[in-house]
This record gives sequence, C-alpha cells and structure tokens, in this order.
Amino acid sequence: MRNSKPNEESGRQKAGARMPGELLAEHEDGPTKIPVFRAAIELFSENDYSGTTMDEIALRAGVAKGTLFYRYGSKSKLMGKLLADGGAALAESIKQACAFASETTQWRVVIDVLVNSVAEHPSFAKLLLAELWRNDRPWSEEILATRTLIVDTLASYLPQNASGPRSRATSLFGMVIFSTLESLVDDSDFNPSELASLMENFVEFGVLSSPI
Repeated sequence: MRNSKPNEESGRQKAGARMPGELLAEHEDGPTKIPVFRAAIELFSENDYSGTTMDEIALRAGVAKGTLFYRYGSKSKLMGKLLADGGAALAESIKQACAFASETTQWRVVIDVLVNSVAEHPSFAKLLLAELWRNDRPWSEEILATRTLIVDTLASYLPQNASGPRSRATSLFGMVIFSTLESLVDDSDFNPSELASLMENFVEFGVLSSPI
C-alpha cells in the first residue's frame, strides 16, 4: 500500500483518465501521436483491426501516410504502442488520484477512476478489454506488459489485509469495466458517480470481504 495525502475528496475530484497519448503530449511526437491514437481507436472500434488500413488512419488523423509509417512502422506496431500508452495513461491517472486519498479509501478512488475512464473513452475501454488477455497477437509483448502494469497498480491500492491482491485486482478491473460499458449502452440516464457508489458497495461486501 502506498502512502497518501489525507484528502479523499480531492482524489475523487481528480478521478478520470486522459486519452492515450495525452500524458506524452510534451514529447517530440506528441502533436502527431494524439490525433493518430484517436483515429486508430475510432477506426478499430468501427471496422475492427483487420478491417482498418494505415491509409484510413492517416486520413482521419490528418497526417501524411509517410509520417505514420515513419513513427510506427506498421499497423501492428501502432496497435502495440496504442495499448501500451493507454495502459500507462490509465495507471498514471489512478496513481495521481490515489495520491490525494487516505490508504483506507484508495480502492474507492480506483473505482471512480475506472468508471470515469470508461465513460469518457468507451471505445478505448472496449479495445483494451478485448486485447488485454490475448496471447496470439503480434503485440503480445505489449499486452503482457500493459496487463501487468494495470493489475499491479490496482493491487497496490487494495487493503493490505486482502488476500490474493492480484486476483482481486483483476476481478475488480473486469467487473467495473464491464459494468460501466453495460450501463452506457442500457441506461440513458447513466450517472458515473452513482455507478461508482454502487460498485464500491458491492466490492466492499464482496470482492474485498474475507471468505466465509
């Protein structure tokens, strides 16, 4: 468990995720990376990975095809970089939000961040969920590193007395992501705060509770 500043409300107010690439926007290729990632996420969501071409990504991103290949080399490398950057952005959002929460409430802030992340970027959440546990992709190395980063980050904010923290972190991640996506589809009055509270109550008396 990490040390934290005793300001839970600030942590909750800061809960949320940045678009993959935005954390690295100050880097040399930041101005190119953000529109490329946005375009790739949209097109992969609309047409699937196999139905999307680099030409289409370049056109939607408003960049030259040559620039796209120079930066990423191939569509599979772009996908790997997209997943890695997105996972890093999510993990960093969790860390930043939890820094303002007490140790006993950090797991609640984690749920807030996950719910708001999916609500803000549902297409990326679907992509991440579809790819994160696959091992038959050209970008499997990036998938493994991203999955490890996300699960370890979540596990580090669970209560110290929670047994099997990585398994519980994986359960928490899947439950919150699926529930938020389901609510976005079925609930026209979707309220992220209400769903986060519901998930927190369920987790408190389920995922984190001691076995009977």
